[in-house]
Amino acid sequence: MVSDYRSRARFFRETATSEIELFGASHADPEAALAETQSRALVLRALDRLPLDQRAVFVASEFDETSVSDLAEHLGLSVNTLYSRLRLARARFAAAIKALTEEGGRR
Repeated sequence: MVSDYRSRARFFRETATSEIELFGASHADPEAALAETQSRALVLRALDRLPLDQRAVFVASEFDETSVSDLAEHLGLSVNTLYSRLRLARARFAAAIKALTEEGGRR
């Protein structure tokens, strides 16, 4: 009810926080924020180079930390098929990172 909200509101006190607490330490250092943004862009561009079936398994396994057996059960595929896709995805991802890094160094 409104009266409950009002009675609790008078005990609520806002506290000042620093910019680092609000946005994280990387935003306090512009160079670190730039490096983080560039790293994120590199990872996304490398992921774009993976076939969709490999990308899905790679992202679920590496970023979401989902086990391959859980993925197999959820997708209705064999565990061996998903391990094969994950192995191929890891190799392609590493190759894509290397290629994109070399392309960036030539500019």
